[in-house]
Amino acid sequence: MAQVGRISGPLLEANLLRQGQSSSAAQDDLKFKNTNTDTTLLKIDVNNGRIGVDLEAPANELQVSDTLRTVDLIGDTAGIANYSITNNNLDIASGNIYLNAGEHIQLSNLETEQFYASDNYIATKDTNTDIELVPNGSGTVEVQSNLNVGGDLFATGDITLDGSIIFGDTGDDSTQLTDTVTIVSDINSNVIPDISDTYNVGNTIKQWNEIHTHFVNGQLVNSGLVQVNNIAIEARPGNIFFVSANGDNANVGDHIQGPLATIEEALSRADASSGGPVTIRVLPGVYEENLPLVVPNRVSIIGFDLRNCVVKPAAGSESKDVFHLDDSTLVSDLTIKDFQYNSGNNTGYAFRFSPGAVITNRSPYIQCYSNYIGNSY
Repeated sequence: MAQVGRISGPLLEANLLRQGQSSSAAQDDLKFKNTNTDTTLLKIDVNNGRIGVDLEAPANELQVSDTLRTVDLIGDTAGIANYSITNNNLDIASGNIYLNAGEHIQLSNLETEQFYASDNYIATKDTNTDIELVPNGSGTVEVQSNLNVGGDLFATGDITLDGSIIFGDTGDDSTQLTDTVTIVSDINSNVIPDISDTYNVGNTIKQWNEIHTHFVNGQLVNSGLVQVNNIAIEARPGNIFFVSANGDNANVGDHIQGPLATIEEALSRADASSGGPVTIRVLPGVYEENLPLVVPNRVSIIGFDLRNCVVKPAAGSESKDVFHLDDSTLVSDLTIKDFQYNSGNNTGYAFRFSPGAVITNRSPYIQCYSNYIGNSY
C-alpha cells in the first residue's frame, strides 16, 4: 500500500503541536486517511477549531457522521435531533416523546403537575384533586381483581352487579351492626328472597315504622297493632280463647288469628277464679281430644257451627266420658261422636258432673249439640 506521507522531523513539536508551517490555513489542518481518494477518517480543523470523524467538513466542535458509542457520556447539555438534554431535563422542541421498550419501562416514580405514580400508589399532589379514568368511546375501565373503596362510591349511570351482594360488615349480633343502606329512589322490580320462608324483613328489635301496601298475602300475622277502618283487629277481647283445627298450642290463643289446636289446651289455660267467666270458641273442624275434658266452673265451650264442630276421642279415650262439668259451665253448638259406653266402668257419657263438683251458683247448661254414640261394651 502506497504511503501518502509521514509525520516526522521539524513538522511537529512536542505533544503533536503543529504551528503554521505553510502560508495556507487549510494546510494547517490534520487529516487522517488511507489514500487521497478516501474520506478523511479523522479531520482536525485547526482554523475553525473543529474535529470531524469520517467526514471532510465538520460543522460542530465534534461531529461524527455515523455511530458514536461510549461507556459514559458526561456533559452539561446535549442536543439530539429535536431533543434537548440539560441537567435532569429532557425536552423536545415539537411533537411527542415515545418510549418503546422491548419488555418494559421501569420507573421508581412517574409525575405530572398534579399526578404521580410511585411504587403501588397512584395519587394527586394537591388536596381535593380528582383522578379521572376516561376511556375513549364505548371503552370500559376493567378491574380484574378485588376492588376496595375506602370512601363513597358514586355513579351517574346504571350499576349492574353479578354474584352475591353484601351491604355493611358482618356479625352474629344484629343489634351491634351500625352500617346503613339508604334508598332514595323508586324500586321498579320485585324484591324476591332466594329461599322461601327463610329470611325476615326487620326483627323484634329493629322494626320498620310503616308498611304501605295494596295487598297482603301470607300465612301468619304476628303484630301488636293492626287497624282496619279504625278497628283494631289485633285487640284481645279478653277472657276468650280460640281453638282451630289448624291452630297451634304454642300460640297465646286469645285472638282468632292465633288460635290453639285443642280444646284440652284451652281448658288448661281457662281460669275464671279472678277475671270473670271464660269462653272457649271452637272454630269448625274435627277435634280428637284426650278424654275426659274437664270444664272448670264459670267456663263455657261454644262451637261456631253445630254440624261442623266435631269432638271425638283420641286413641285410647274411646270409653271415657267426654265432658266433665262444674258450677256455671256451658257447652253448646257441638257434635260429639265415636265415644263408647263401658258398662263395666260406667264410663263413656257425653256429659257428666266433675268428681267432687259443687253447684252453688248455676247448674251446667247444655244446648244445641248432636250426640253420636259408638258401640257399647
